[in-house]
Amino acid sequence: MSHSHPGITPQMKFKTSFKMAISKLRFIENKKTSINKQQRRQMAELLSAGKEESAKVRVENIIRDDILVELLEYLELYCELLLARINLLISPTATPVIPHDDKQKEIPKPNPGLEEAIQSIIFATPYTEVKELNTVRDLLVHKFGKEYSLISTDLNDEDNKVPERIRTRCDIKPPGDDLVRSYLSVIATAYNVPFSEMEPEEEEIEDDDNTEDDDGEGDGGIKEEAEKEKATGIAVLESPLVDDVSILNINSDSDIKDPIEVSPPAKTTDNRRPSVTIPKGVQVNRKKPNTISVVKKSKDSDFDDLKKRFEALKKS
Repeated sequence: MSHSHPGITPQMKFKTSFKMAISKLRFIENKKTSINKQQRRQMAELLSAGKEESAKVRVENIIRDDILVELLEYLELYCELLLARINLLISPTATPVIPHDDKQKEIPKPNPGLEEAIQSIIFATPYTEVKELNTVRDLLVHKFGKEYSLISTDLNDEDNKVPERIRTRCDIKPPGDDLVRSYLSVIATAYNVPFSEMEPEEEEIEDDDNTEDDDGEGDGGIKEEAEKEKATGIAVLESPLVDDVSILNINSDSDIKDPIEVSPPAKTTDNRRPSVTIPKGVQVNRKKPNTISVVKKSKDSDFDDLKKRFEALKKS
């Protein structure tokens, strides 16, 4: 007699377990990241006080937490993948004969596109101590059998699909001296504290920043051109685009206004020389605004007004 509730389907079980595992993994990732920031400040204080040996020992905790966070992020992505392809996961599959331990046994095999995610979760979950992820692992083992879980945990098995990035992050080894030195160098640079074994790669980063500044000046030149165009306020047309110049009516004294006024488009990075194409047979009046005379008249009238006021003050 089955103890499972008749209304709960395998699909519902998987969906609920995946969602709970994803939520828990994100919570742990954020918590670990926040704690790591505080620990980095403590490492900076140790370096500032000259306690480099103590910092080298304590920075190993930061390195291990960072590796764990990376592992949890991968497992979160695998859970999201299986949740998105839930129909492929729970669909009935064939039971091919897979050799294991020199014996021929029929064990269910999942869709080939899901094997990496399934085997990675089965293999890496014991290294995380996440209860919700253990629930997902138990469902997968129950779905595909214990023999398949043995294949997932046996890295020497030819059918094992666990990628190298998961294997290395589950490998329990103390971090090497180069990695410790690299971490402390980054922390020392970020908090501007001294470190006697600072890596010399920082100079290359400064050179890259200088090249970016040079490129920025080039962009600034384009921006300056655009600002100049806006400041002038007058769009200057290029040379006439029509072959017959006689049709152009260049008469500045004419009182007849053109029925249509066309201005060329503004310059862009895609079109550095914008222009207006004028079809043949269309009369064009290219008049320049007589702004100078208007300015002169306004200046003369202002000067006359001031002169009159000054004479009136003299008389009074």
